[in-house]
Order: sequence, then structure tokens, then C-alpha cells
Amino acid sequence: MVSEEEQRAARAKVITALGVFALVLVAVIVGLVWAGHQSSPTTSAPATPAGADPVPGGAGTPGAAVGAGNWDVAGETALATAPMRQFPSTASMPQTLEPSGLPVIDVPAPTRTNPAGVGEGFPATPQGAIGQLAALEVAGLADLNPQTYNAAYTSISLPGAPDPAATPLGVQVNKVYSQVVLQGSTGQPISSRWQLAGAQVKGVTSAGRSVVVCVAGELQLAQVNSAQTGTGDCQAMRWTGRDWRIAPVPAAARAPVTWPGSPAFVQAGYHPTNGGPA
Repeated sequence: MVSEEEQRAARAKVITALGVFALVLVAVIVGLVWAGHQSSPTTSAPATPAGADPVPGGAGTPGAAVGAGNWDVAGETALATAPMRQFPSTASMPQTLEPSGLPVIDVPAPTRTNPAGVGEGFPATPQGAIGQLAALEVAGLADLNPQTYNAAYTSISLPGAPDPAATPLGVQVNKVYSQVVLQGSTGQPISSRWQLAGAQVKGVTSAGRSVVVCVAGELQLAQVNSAQTGTGDCQAMRWTGRDWRIAPVPAAARAPVTWPGSPAFVQAGYHPTNGGPA
């Protein structure tokens, strides 16, 4: 029979282990923010005006002016790689919000899920491209493991698309995971949850069949409810006739990383969203 003293000692060990793991997880969040703000220099590109249409080109179906296989690669590349406005790391941390009054982007939900767990079946609209990118984040950031992110990314990429490990978000995930390993994690999986909170359409090319979209969300670690941060990701997407896929052009420039709904979020050009993958 276990004595009361032995029980107290066992409980103390568990509490200590959980405390150490919590500190590691908080370090993960700090690392994610730090890695993101180290991956590209600060720029001062202007934000989208508050009164501008949040979805350039409207919500219609991509046009047929550009034939199948005839892509404006130069235009896609220039649009994708154009630098975006960046903010100090403090802009991505939780903070008091104020109503922005910005138009809301309605994001559709997926109609099916692929073998990598990524939602698919979004419509041929910029909002559909936003939904597809958000579905990648939901599945790819479920445990902050590079293998999970890479598998989710690859599952919705066209041949020749950038290596996921070389994209701004992929670099962050790899750095954070490496940091956890170096700090001696207990081996428990890093259960996390990413939730869509905002988006913007950077631009449209190839008669509407190619679009660069950016999503902003809140990443929360399940084991430590107070460990949370804003995230951002941009991707160049192409409509294949059935789905939106990551395009075979250079990786999109790093997205603005802000706390959803904050003044920096608005300044970055994001608009609040409604709906989307969960």
C-alpha cells in the first residue's frame, strides 16, 4: 500500500513535470514569434485602405481569358514576392481590441477532406482560396511538427511549388520544433489549435485563376491556455478547375504577423473573417 508521503511525492513529481513542460510550451510560443520576426526584414509597404474592397476582383468565377496552362508567371512571381508591411514582435501578442468597422470577408467551409487531413472543395473565388489556405493552417499547425506541416502543405501543392520548409511559415515551424527538442521536451505531443480570424487578398493575376491570399489567425497551445499568439501566412494559389492549389512560383513574401483585431491587424490590411474551416 502506498503511503500518504509517497503519494505526495508522486504528485509533486507530476506537478514539476507539468510545470517544466508548460515552460517549454511558452518558450515555443515565444520562439514562434521570434522566428517569424527574424525571417525577413521590416518593410513599410502601405496597408490596404480601410474602406477598400476586401476582395479585389469580386467574388466571381475565374475568367477564361487565359487558356489552360497559360499562366502569367511573371505577374504571379512579382505579386507573390512583393514585400508586405511588417511589425514588431509585440504586435502579435494578445492585447486589448477596438472595433475596426472594416467589411467582413465571408469564407466558405470545405466540402471534403484529403488524406492529409486538409479541407478541400472550396469554390473558384478569392474567398475560396482564403478558405483553402486557412484549411492548410488548421491541419498543418495541429501539433507544430514540421512533418505534419510539410504533409499538409504538399497535399495541396502543384508540382514545382516551393518547398514547404523554405516558406516563411515552414521556416518558423522548423525553428520552433528544433527549439523544443533542444530544450528537452518530455516527449509529449504539442497539441495546438489554429483559428482563422482575418484575411486579405494581396492581388489577382492570370484572369482571376491565380491569386495571392494571406490569412491571419490565433494559435493556441492546448496544454497552456495562456500561451497564444497571432500568426500570418501568405501563399500564391492557382485554380486547377477543381481546387485551389499552391502555385509553382517563388514563395510568397512573409505575411504581416499581428494579433487578430488589433490596430496593427488593421494597418496590415487584414479584414475580419466569418466562417471558414474549423
